[in-house]
Amino acid sequence: ASGALPEVEHPYMGRRRVVGVPWRLSPGPQPVPRAAPLLGQDDPYVYEDLLGLSKSQVGRLTASGAIA
Repeated sequence: ASGALPEVEHPYMGRRRVVGVPWRLSPGPQPVPRAAPLLGQDDPYVYEDLLGLSKSQVGRLTASGAIA
């Protein structure tokens, strides 16, 4: 009832309860955390958006075994 254990959808494990935010800063619904990312799920965002690498650079690094 307090929202301490919200349910999230995980691509492989289905709906699971996770530990939510243990405090409330305002009345109303609290944000629901997302499920843990899958291994490598955020790689394109990290390599291309944050680090500024091109797709060809990422391809070369992957081919050389520097990144998975």
